[in-house]
Order: sequence, then C-alpha cells, then structure tokens
Amino acid sequence: MTLADLIDANPWPGQRPDVPIVRWGWGIEGAALLRELVDPQVRVVLEIGSLLGGSARFWAEHCPEATVLCVDPWIDVADATERPFLEHVPELIDVVVGRVDGLYDVFLAANWDLRDRLIPLRGFSPDRLASVHAAGVTPDVVYVDGSHVYEDVIADLTTARALFPDALLCGDDYDWPAVAAAVDYVVANRGDRLRRMGNTFAIERIGDDRRHPAPSARTIGAVKRSWPIRVAMAVAAELPLPGVVARRLPLGR
Repeated sequence: MTLADLIDANPWPGQRPDVPIVRWGWGIEGAALLRELVDPQVRVVLEIGSLLGGSARFWAEHCPEATVLCVDPWIDVADATERPFLEHVPELIDVVVGRVDGLYDVFLAANWDLRDRLIPLRGFSPDRLASVHAAGVTPDVVYVDGSHVYEDVIADLTTARALFPDALLCGDDYDWPAVAAAVDYVVANRGDRLRRMGNTFAIERIGDDRRHPAPSARTIGAVKRSWPIRVAMAVAAELPLPGVVARRLPLGR
C-alpha cells in the first residue's frame, strides 16, 4: 500500500456536512518550538487526537506540502458533560450532543477547505498507527494530543517510536501531570532529550540511535492483533514499561 491507498481508504464525504463551521482549539503554546524543529518541507504529519482540527490546521499551514493524518475516534457525545471543551463552544452543544457522527461532522465541516490534505483516520491509537505503518507510510512528525491518561500517553509515544523511529515525537498538554509523568518516564528510560515551550513538548534523540532499532515483524504483528500493546512495544522500544494496562479511551478532551 501507499499514502494514496491510505487516502482512498479513508475518504471525505461527497459534500460538506450541514453543520456550523466552528474553528476552535486551545492553540499551541509552543508553536515557535515546533516551527524551529520541523522543516516546513516535510511531507507527512501524523496527529493523535484531532478533535475539531485546530492543531491539524497549524501543521497544514506550517508544512504547506504535507499530508496531515488525523487520528481520532470522534466518539458520539451523549451528554455535554462528557466533553468539557463544549463549555468553550456552547453553540456546538445542540449540534453534537445526542447526534450520530455529530462531532465528526463538525470536524469535517470546519476543515472542508483542507480536505485534500487532512486525512481523517477515524479510530483509536495505537491501532491506527499500526494501520499507517502497514500501508507503508512513514510520517516525518508524530504529534501526540490524544488521551491524557498516563498509560495511554506511554502507549502512544512508545508505539510511535517503535513504528516510526525517524519521526520527531512531540505533543501538547505537558502541563497535565499525567502527560508530564508519562513523557518524563519515556525520556528518562530512553536517554533522549526533552524540549519544552509552554505546554508543548518535543522529544529529541541524542547521538547514535543504535539503541532504537526498527521494529521486528513479530512486534508489528502484535501491534496489529492486540490491545493493550504494552508488551509488544516494550520489546520494540527497549523500554521497561510500568506494570499497568493501557485502557482504550476517547482521544482529545
């Protein structure tokens, strides 16, 4: 498979969903850091946790030739209290609450102008990361802003490093204690370097990367077949993960 095959397998609808166009997000505090670290000429960015597409639009702007792979389940919302972000965009409450594909439709409508470059990969990480790898697609950047549960952040980071060892790992919400603890754990156990600006983080590899080989066929198979993937990823990333089981939770907030 190729990037084109992945795009064909995850098409946009034939017409824009009939919902309000709302472009909102918390913003990226460390946008200057990401601009410093990421060459605007990169071709593929993979984002875990796209929600309404605010950060995806940042990547599309900064990397004008890039395809942005947007991983998110866009779970239907039964009650507004399930998604605190709705407090900031109350005009969306009636649009998404109790409506099938409501949140997903808002994402599609808000980013309709970028439908040739933003590819919605609806589903959960790290499963969708494995499907990207299986398609033979290699992202230059993996931006992690999905579940903020400690175990899930570790799973996202270690899966991304195992499947895409040359990609820059970065993400958002380092000011969340669970996110910071997970990032610090991964950095400390791999001997990498943490860069920060505001609540944005980036993980830079230091020196020779022989400690981080490409994942084996056995590991890739394990990622495709199973959840949780902590044992498979420990093998691939040479990282002694904590004795916890990653839980499959909705991405974003």
